[in-house]
Amino acid sequence: MKTFKTGIRPSTQALQQYLTERLNTLFKNKIQKDVIMQVTQTEDNTIEIGQPDFYESFLYKIVINGSDVQLVKSEHYVDDVYNLALEDIVLSLIESYIGQDNIETITGEISG
Repeated sequence: MKTFKTGIRPSTQALQQYLTERLNTLFKNKIQKDVIMQVTQTEDNTIEIGQPDFYESFLYKIVINGSDVQLVKSEHYVDDVYNLALEDIVLSLIESYIGQDNIETITGEISG
């Protein structure tokens, strides 16, 4: 799990909206295919990114715990081509949502 310790209290709903507005355009540009990822708020503090037509469970899960944003990659699809393309985009979008000035530390690795 990768953890972004921040100086803010990120909103799960705002981050979900931010990802929804940006993720698929960036993903489509990167893979050059019309594969649409779903960004779903599954609990008060949890967002899942996946594609139910191809995968039984999430590819990435984002959990907001106070001022921390935690990113978890599914252990089932670590070598999947779409998952590998998605990782850089998800990281970049989380960092841009939080803002470089608000990130205190980043710890851990994204692993399933």
